Amino acid sequence: MLKYIYFGTPEISKQVLEGLLAMYGKPALIVSSIDMPSGRGLKLTAPPVAMYAKENNIPLLQPNKLKDIKEELEKVGADIAVLFAYGKIIPQWLLDLFPHGIINVHPSLLPLYRGATPLTGPILNGDTVTGITIMDMDSELDHGDIYLQNQINIDNETTRIDLENYVVATAPKLLTEVLQKIESKTITKISQDHNSATYTTKIVKSDGEMLDSDSNEIRYRKYRAYLGWPGTYFFNTENGVKTRYKIIDAFMENGFFMIKTVRPENGKEMAYSNLANNSL
Repeated sequence: MLKYIYFGTPEISKQVLEGLLAMYGKPALIVSSIDMPSGRGLKLTAPPVAMYAKENNIPLLQPNKLKDIKEELEKVGADIAVLFAYGKIIPQWLLDLFPHGIINVHPSLLPLYRGATPLTGPILNGDTVTGITIMDMDSELDHGDIYLQNQINIDNETTRIDLENYVVATAPKLLTEVLQKIESKTITKISQDHNSATYTTKIVKSDGEMLDSDSNEIRYRKYRAYLGWPGTYFFNTENGVKTRYKIIDAFMENGFFMIKTVRPENGKEMAYSNLANNSL
């Protein structure tokens, strides 16, 4: 088994790490982001990957800046690093630190959907297929050579949560295969077609607003792509009061975007049909 360090931060990265640990083995060290204020009390809370390290007695580093832990990383003497959703730009010195480099999980079929939000783009654009790429990181954004890819079909009911579940179920198997082939010196990789690259942009809450100009199809794609976070919403005016409503449940029927339930700001979930002036 290769001695590896795992870099990651959010819940989906924690779940992939959990699967990798079960299939391949425990990392020598985990590197995650710093604790951040969370909840109404803004209590400092460890990110899911860091919490997992603590719960499983795996050495953990949470640097504010990667250069602050350079010496500690060197002392580990790891053969390779695995990175998924860490959240920081990786400097060249870190790539050079590991004899076999850093392998990265990217939830798209690279070179498509480079960037931080590859799970939403295929749904928003009406694609019929997406997937996972295991790549050899280089100094450019999602630019490195490809070790392995796996694809999944997207139908008209697929949501981002469905794609997240696919990543959690599939990425550990792909990582294990790549690590074992690197270890046995049977790995091959191919260059990306950089001329075909497309890019994602950072998601903000306002992306989830249903606009008057959106077609029924676009509204349904938004609902599926932003399910969970940031969610989708619209504004409705009753008796001169403008209220924001979050869409809780919706579906497509005969070409029309149909809303079943909504939740008003600071209110309880309700049937959309009970909403006065419901114009979406």
